[in-house]
Amino acid sequence: GSIKTAQFAGKGAGPTKTTNDPEVAFKNIKLASLELSKAQSILSKAISSGNDDDIDSLKDFFEYDAINMNNFEGNALVLLQSKKMSDETRKEIGTIRRYGVGADVQIMYGGLISELDASEYPNLGEVKRFLGLCINSL
Repeated sequence: GSIKTAQFAGKGAGPTKTTNDPEVAFKNIKLASLELSKAQSILSKAISSGNDDDIDSLKDFFEYDAINMNNFEGNALVLLQSKKMSDETRKEIGTIRRYGVGADVQIMYGGLISELDASEYPNLGEVKRFLGLCINSL
């Protein structure tokens, strides 16, 4: 399958789900982190095997299974709008429009998805770099 090119605003490649509940949004962001860890395992297999099917599995994972990561921006915005967060914490998280760790996650994820979608044979070294940066930011 082909991944839709991600925008640097953090829009992901595949399906999303939304919530207005900050506690659910926080849980979804934690689940997004687990999705990235799973993607790291799939990527490691693709790098070691060099098999096109493993690369396709990684693309398919982001297109169909990374629901929480694909909706990181929506979940982060729900958290930022929550009364449960201090102004200082909101500033630390930031958005794509106002720099912060949230923007880092969105930019790195956008780069990751763009690299995967760049060709039939993406540069797995760059995919690994973007995935690592995304994980570190999250």
